[in-house]
Formats: sequence, structure tokens, C-alpha cells
Amino acid sequence: MNSVISKFFWIGAALAVALAGCNKASKETEAPIAKIGTTKITEGQFRDMINALIPDAEKAKEFLDDEKNRNERNAYLEQYVLGKGLVMLAKSEGMDDDPKIKLQLEDAITMVYFQALVDRRMPKEGPTDAELREFYKEFKTQQGQAGAAFPPFEEAKQHLEPLYKQKQQRDIAQAIKDEVKQKFPATFADAYSVQTAGDQTAAK
Repeated sequence: MNSVISKFFWIGAALAVALAGCNKASKETEAPIAKIGTTKITEGQFRDMINALIPDAEKAKEFLDDEKNRNERNAYLEQYVLGKGLVMLAKSEGMDDDPKIKLQLEDAITMVYFQALVDRRMPKEGPTDAELREFYKEFKTQQGQAGAAFPPFEEAKQHLEPLYKQKQQRDIAQAIKDEVKQKFPATFADAYSVQTAGDQTAAK
């Protein structure tokens, strides 16, 4: 299965449920390409879903229209329909009213938004050679302090970019948390406030 598609299958299924409900009425009159229960999925709805999951328009079109992707595309549709069926089964058993499951769904939605915010803020271009060299110096210093040997820059370069990207993601994730705290400050009752080491020492 396409790496982009497989990465976002379950998330995509949930998002597509919402997308399907927002499609224009004209698409609802199309002949369905799949049905489960009383739910119908039209080609237009399916295309909207794939275009939402694959931001690159050319790659989305290739996935949808290239005959070599036929089985992969149809397998994704099948899994998507299965996802809808799983939601139907869970709801039929009253799980949508389960407090624990509601919290888990809320957490899942939070993580989807969080990852989307990180992805949106990540630089589109890869690191420059100068940035990698600076990162190499920092990383080499850290490894040296731990007593580890480190190869020359040119030998290590191919391994540095994914490590640099991970650091960018961590930094951006922390910046997002800081932004949330700044834009939407929260307050807590004393009994529910997290104490710092200094607070704990003072309390003694």
C-alpha cells in the first residue's frame, strides 16, 4: 500500500467520514462505488478523500487514475469501507456513549491536530550543508562527551539529515506547546497545579 496512504489509513478513515458528510449534494446523486449498510461512497467522495490525504495533486491523480495502482487503490477503498463498518459495529454496541472511549477519541483527535501543526511548520526544503555541519559539530561534541568515536562529516552526512529532521520536529513541537500556553493561558486550582522542585522545597 502506498506509504502515504498506509501511514494515514485509520486517521484517514476517520477524517473521510467527516469529509463525506461535507460533500456537495451533487456527489450524493452519483452512482456509488461501494456500499455498507445504508452508507454509500461515490467516486467523487472517494476522490475528495484521496486528494485530502495526498496533498501533492500529481501523486493523488496517479494513485487514483494510473492502472498500475488499481489493486492498491481498491484495497484502500476496501479498508476504508471496513473502517466505516467498524464504527457502525462500535456504535451499535453503544460504545459512542462510553466515557473512556470518548476520552480516547478526544486524545486521538488532539494528536492528529498536533502532528498536523508540526507538519505544517516543518520547513519544506531540507537542511543546507552549513546547517548540517553545525549540527554535526554539536552532535559530535555530545557523542565525544559520552566517549563515543565519530566518523568525519562526509561519512556521517547521509545519516545526519534524518537526525536533524527529528531535532527540528522536537523543537517545533515544543514551540507549539509554548505558543498554546501563550495564546490560551490556563489556570489551575492550587491542589491541581504541578509543583516545581523549588515549590516542593519551599513547602517543606
